[in-house]
Amino acid sequence: MSYFTKMLYNRQRDKCWLNVRFKIMEHQNHCFRFPEFLFDIVDEAEYHRIEEKRFPLFIGSQFGIHPKPEKYFQDSKEPVLVGILAKSMLSGHVAGLKIAYYIDGQFTELSFLSNMTYN
Repeated sequence: MSYFTKMLYNRQRDKCWLNVRFKIMEHQNHCFRFPEFLFDIVDEAEYHRIEEKRFPLFIGSQFGIHPKPEKYFQDSKEPVLVGILAKSMLSGHVAGLKIAYYIDGQFTELSFLSNMTYN
């Protein structure tokens, strides 16, 4: 079972996020494929736009968060909902997908869609 399949299984369990999609900038180096029904590849202006049901996706690794969130949301006075794919850049292991909000230079995790399956 792929890590996206496992995360989607856990997404079904946490029904709050069922209608959410994620957006990735077209020039980001992803190093892997994203399912088309869940992710949109967008330009920088669209990535920056705050949308209710489509969140910007960041890659979180042992080397930090990419792209840098402060570049896009530093001036936002309201919390911005985002997705953070927790991925090791050395091993390639994906732990899961965090749903968080970003404000004042900080992420606050709301939910974690694990790469693990639970009974």
